[in-house]
Amino acid sequence: MSQGELGRIYRDGEAIFREGDDGHNMFVIQAGKVRITKKSDESDIPIVTLDAGEIFGEMALFDRLPRSATATAEGEARVLSIDKKKLFSTISKDPTVVLKILESMSGTIRRLSRDFTALKEQKKNTLQVCMNTDEVCGMILGEVRRHIRATGGAVMLVDADGASLTAKAVFVPEGTSDTGLPLSPALSLRVLETGRPETTSGNPAEICVPLKCDETVFGLVGLSREGAFSVQETELLGSFAAQASIALKNAISISGFSRLADEVLSHAFMAGPV
Repeated sequence: MSQGELGRIYRDGEAIFREGDDGHNMFVIQAGKVRITKKSDESDIPIVTLDAGEIFGEMALFDRLPRSATATAEGEARVLSIDKKKLFSTISKDPTVVLKILESMSGTIRRLSRDFTALKEQKKNTLQVCMNTDEVCGMILGEVRRHIRATGGAVMLVDADGASLTAKAVFVPEGTSDTGLPLSPALSLRVLETGRPETTSGNPAEICVPLKCDETVFGLVGLSREGAFSVQETELLGSFAAQASIALKNAISISGFSRLADEVLSHAFMAGPV
């Protein structure tokens, strides 16, 4: 890939990107090794060590979320950075690049699947092993309703523009024909902007908490009912949302692989046979 173009030299232990960083590029290892790790409360957890010729960071070509892991050089490594425009230009010259990208995506999916299987065997929360975004949102709202009394509620995800929301799961008071969102737009947009939980004491009362990846808000969970929400209920919903954010991040990542594969393949077919 990108023959003749030399990437940057990284020293041993030097970070190529860190978990939580903004990402707009993918990377190709031209020489050396790169170690991928994920933060935990106690130490960094090793995910995989990649060799020359392998690709990483390709998720940044389509999603708007921060980097989900840290990449560091293991020994001296030369790494080429490729943005989306450069990638499709490369594909038009050498369609076999598609095979490398799909191979990398397949390996990531296999690692995620292995992690999900391990979680199932350990009988972890089922939210963390679900890979369909809409299914996860529905499950989140169902679990919330079991623990906090409410007559209306919704799980909403941020749209591509970063400023609007789309409801992925909704429930409204039984016996009503109301099909709209049971939350005021003003409350939802405030929480989206501030990233902090909020409640209102109107009629009905409302509670809304953010879904976050690091400090990036990518969705909201909200409830409404007659009668104010307590501080304990607000804390409970916030704690649940923190765990639900992990499940949704995994689901969004998995669904994004298929979109990226379709886009890459479409460019490959336009360029010629692989």
